[in-house]
Amino acid sequence: MAKALKDPHTAARHKSVETEHLHFGTIQQPFSPGRVGDASVTYRRAPRRNKGTFYVLTELLDYAPERVEALRVSGAFGIA
Repeated sequence: MAKALKDPHTAARHKSVETEHLHFGTIQQPFSPGRVGDASVTYRRAPRRNKGTFYVLTELLDYAPERVEALRVSGAFGIA
């Protein structure tokens, strides 16, 4: 991957993007080649695991907070 990201063709076609990683700082990675229209895209790191879980379950899926807590305690969302 490192060799591909340093390839002159990759650089000339702007086929990579830099994003911030929580542990590694600024990293370079390939971006998705699929594009629709001329709109520019803002790249950012993916959310951390379980970042929006409470919101999605309570606000979008109408779970009671107690149910979400029971799921968390049971390990449904992985080890915290």
